[in-house]
Amino acid sequence: MKIDPLSIRLAARAAKILQPAQSLGVIEWCSQEIDYARVKAYDIDGSPRWTPTFMPWLNQIMEDVTDPAVREVYVLKSSRAGVSEQVILNTMRHKLATNPAAMMYVTADLDSAKSYFRSRVIDGFNLSPTTAKLLKRARVNDTEIQFEACKLKAAWSTSTGSMKGEGFEVLYLDELSTYKNFALDVFKKRVETYTYSTIVGVSSPDAKSRRSSDEDPIFGAYNSGNQATWMCPDPVTGKEFEFLFGGKDTAHGLKWNEAKDEEDNWLLNEVKSWYITPCGTRIEEEDRLRILRKGRWVVQNPVAPDGVHSYRLNNFQSPFSSFDDIAKAFLRAVADGPVNHRVFRYEYLAQPWDDAIDTVEAGALLGQSGGHVRKQRLSTINPEAYPNPGVVVAGVDMQLGSMWIVAREWMPDGTSALIDYANPLTWDDLGTFCRDNEVTRVYIDNHFAARQVEVLEMCMKYQWTACYGSANLKETYRATAAPAWKNSGRGAQTVRKLSHNSNTLKDMLQSLIDGRKRARWLTYDNLERLYVSQMTAEVSVNGKWTNPKGRANHIFDCEVLSMLGALDIGILDNPNPQNRAKATPRARVSYSPTD
Repeated sequence: MKIDPLSIRLAARAAKILQPAQSLGVIEWCSQEIDYARVKAYDIDGSPRWTPTFMPWLNQIMEDVTDPAVREVYVLKSSRAGVSEQVILNTMRHKLATNPAAMMYVTADLDSAKSYFRSRVIDGFNLSPTTAKLLKRARVNDTEIQFEACKLKAAWSTSTGSMKGEGFEVLYLDELSTYKNFALDVFKKRVETYTYSTIVGVSSPDAKSRRSSDEDPIFGAYNSGNQATWMCPDPVTGKEFEFLFGGKDTAHGLKWNEAKDEEDNWLLNEVKSWYITPCGTRIEEEDRLRILRKGRWVVQNPVAPDGVHSYRLNNFQSPFSSFDDIAKAFLRAVADGPVNHRVFRYEYLAQPWDDAIDTVEAGALLGQSGGHVRKQRLSTINPEAYPNPGVVVAGVDMQLGSMWIVAREWMPDGTSALIDYANPLTWDDLGTFCRDNEVTRVYIDNHFAARQVEVLEMCMKYQWTACYGSANLKETYRATAAPAWKNSGRGAQTVRKLSHNSNTLKDMLQSLIDGRKRARWLTYDNLERLYVSQMTAEVSVNGKWTNPKGRANHIFDCEVLSMLGALDIGILDNPNPQNRAKATPRARVSYSPTD
């Protein structure tokens, strides 16, 4: 069979077009390929040609996204940080050009998915000559591009259909804090079929939501990783520091002049600001980017799971902002009240909003350390006083998008000591926490209807106890071994359940904390503000516990459940012994979803 020369030339040309540039890393590829001038309607700040020196703090994040050894990348960012363009879209273009694979881009709702897919994703492929050629040969619709070598799909968080079906090697979660009922486990299922897969989560905290900072998904995602921060050299001493806002009581941080009128109102147009480093060096705005570009990422959480990387970017790192912009935004926010002050912390500083703490209650907690540090067991550091190790009981508070867990060691005499607490995003993370802290019993809240089935499945599989709070129960608690499923055709499978009077248990816990019980209730040295804040969120009024300021109280609920476990296994005395559970607790439980 003879093949004409024209066919040979066309085949060779097609092969050259489709051949991936395997040797180029993402930074080198973007430097050679990305030219924003190729698409006149493409809105971008900065140089028309991509350069790695413009925002060098994004280079390492982009490399992580393309590194097979990194499984999850989370970026907690301020507004106007340029992260979506660089970390999501440029790595997406690089992936298509060099190592094509199935990818999914997820945003909050259908309208934003379609709009962004058209204006940034599709148009953005024309910024590179290589991806532009691949786009021409692809089939394109409103939410999907079928390239010859792979598929790219856009989805939105409320689309149940998009979250099912085929898997994807790379999953981009853009502004994940705006998703309704965010649950990382749902998204992990979309990539679990690939040996080397990557989840990329990028978001500012959601200032429009009324939830506490502890419940915002991007803070939980950031805390689950290695928590890298961008450290810069002091221009005089060379000592590294992070650009942080500071405060009126700190010598370092952002400072500005007293530009006020006779009535003590700020004259914002006359505000001039500068920055003072912890070493006392003054930095002017014209030197900010030069100093920033000499920085490096420093990991703050070296014990994070392998392959889970997280970064925080605030507005000091934005080329599109300035010291004056940040100072004026702060002054406006303070003048407008706490709600706008909270928005400022989210959108400019990428930091949580902390509510005030009752110092009397906080003092009661801080004064009860057992002399150990976080992640230590009291029986390990003080074997003379506690020759027999106690039982480590974990209380778990379920949320729609994550969980909270507290591990506490309970001694035979009723003394207990805090070991650790965490905000796991997935069941695997929960299992790792339990293994690391030698948890032997788990008491888990099961009040969220949307997650009751999965909680019961975990209780059945690992012999945990499902707990249901009620303010109207006459007993302190009531235990049953009840069917997990009713009329479901799943068979006669049972799970241990505890109904408990939440007000009574919280009264008991408060008595332990206040020292009104003989049993000692201990924390550890250098107790964190987050723990104290959540433990002091609720107050008791005429025997009923309420949360008047709506602060996060998950750790308090976890401690209540851990104490319920100590009651259930007989370490603490039940105030209503005639109502003690008839069901016999298991002698030992399995606790790890990864066992």
